[in-house]
Amino acid sequence: MPGGYIYLPTGEFIPHLRVQHSRDWQFHGCIYQSEFLNLDQGSFRKGDTRCFFAPHTEIGAAF
Repeated sequence: MPGGYIYLPTGEFIPHLRVQHSRDWQFHGCIYQSEFLNLDQGSFRKGDTRCFFAPHTEIGAAF
């Protein structure tokens, strides 16, 4: 979708700036398994997306 991806398991929009290049050309997502507090970045709930990997594309790629 324009500007990023919709991560279907959570319904979360992942902007291109947060997408990392997938070296195996597959999609991967990392999800927090428990509550997490990071004093620099704030708190995260169980199930929040931590990282997202996608195959490189020319359109909107931020890799």
